[in-house]
Amino acid sequence: MRLKYDVCIPNHVNNTLAPIILLHSMVENRKTWLHIAPEIMKFTGRKVYAIDARNHGESPWTDEYSIDAMTNDLEEFLLQNKIDKVVLVGHSMGGKVAIEYAFRKPHTVEKLIIEDSTPKNFVVGGGKSVNLGLNMMKEFNNILPGNRDKGKAMDFIKDIFIQFAADNEPCSNGRLVSFGIMGSSSPKNEKNDQNTSFSQSQENFSYSDALRGKRKLHTILVYPAKDSSEATSVEEILKNTIRPEASVKIREFRKVKNQGVAVSCDSVKDIQFIISRLDGDNSAKEKVSHRMPGKRHPSINLYDLPNTITDQEVQEALRTYTEDGENLRTRFKLKGRKPDTSHWVMEAPCKQFFQLKRFRKIAVNWNMFQIKEFFHVKRCQFCQAFGHTRQNCKYTVPNCGICADRHSTSYCRSNFQLCINCEESNRSSGTNHNIRHRATDLSCPCYKKEIKAYKKTRDLKLFFKF
Repeated sequence: MRLKYDVCIPNHVNNTLAPIILLHSMVENRKTWLHIAPEIMKFTGRKVYAIDARNHGESPWTDEYSIDAMTNDLEEFLLQNKIDKVVLVGHSMGGKVAIEYAFRKPHTVEKLIIEDSTPKNFVVGGGKSVNLGLNMMKEFNNILPGNRDKGKAMDFIKDIFIQFAADNEPCSNGRLVSFGIMGSSSPKNEKNDQNTSFSQSQENFSYSDALRGKRKLHTILVYPAKDSSEATSVEEILKNTIRPEASVKIREFRKVKNQGVAVSCDSVKDIQFIISRLDGDNSAKEKVSHRMPGKRHPSINLYDLPNTITDQEVQEALRTYTEDGENLRTRFKLKGRKPDTSHWVMEAPCKQFFQLKRFRKIAVNWNMFQIKEFFHVKRCQFCQAFGHTRQNCKYTVPNCGICADRHSTSYCRSNFQLCINCEESNRSSGTNHNIRHRATDLSCPCYKKEIKAYKKTRDLKLFFKF
């Protein structure tokens, strides 16, 4: 069995030093050691491996679950990576594995560090109880709808819990074991795992899944036909034309201006199917029209404008810096850095955008205000992932934007900085980003990638006349 693992390697590694293997506890995964492993590497100058045990994290899942089996996996892992001498660090269940391995091959163990564990083995039948719990977690993740809050999710699970348990071997003591379903925490927070919510969506089962699961959505805009007097809404026409049995995977369905709707799907094939059904249905063809969305204009941000200033005053000031006399559209306003001020985010056609971008400050009512390009890039301040905001976050356990630990960024007092986005990208996508910075750092490679993707959606082409 090939176990999934992360490895921290010093810049100047001393191959004569035995590497350190970190073994996590039950229902945890290698992410337990996320911010600990790099510190151990720096302090010791050794390679540090953090591995997922079988039936945990991203390692293979199997019906065989025991300390012996996991010890065999550890032996195989050391052989695969040509490790002859090792320092073992085991937490709880990982400690049992480390102890068992040390008994088997003491000559290969340089040091043995056990945390919160006992040399006693599992109780008889305990492995079956744990395996039942793990299988139940997998099953619930497959069938639980992703749009339910904790209360509704628990009611949903109660309806199927007893039947599912009855179809499996019961626990030896007649009771069912409670497990943390989503996410993981550091060893000191292990007791809190049982309180973790079921409300995270199936797509966001883990943070790395959330990052890997981000896809470019393909969208079609559907509007009422100009010459149509039909009172039926566009939504109803789509529902009647695109039947559920069509198996079109719609990811987003939202209203847009002029009584239209935007339909987003994962694949171009689904969009083409919707178009073919709308064009092939004579009734729908007379009632609605459709088009693909074009590129939007870029945006600028005017910083700390007084709340007393009017739109007319701002527009007049902007016109003095551009050649065209058109007003810019105000997208929205954000709370300013100074009292009683706001940041104005305005959409500017390409030509005006580049004319305004030349200036670092512009004058409005004889006062100078900073102006910059505004990037419509969403980053959640709760889990730090891109693509959504805190309001739409599916997570119930936060990720720190400073040290990447599982606590709120506002509570962090650590001097250690680690970007969870870059760390996940390195692990899941094979990139080699520097991870020693905050998730909010403007030089973050993942943030720059989001900016690059955003610019592709904006009309930034200039046309010159000769």
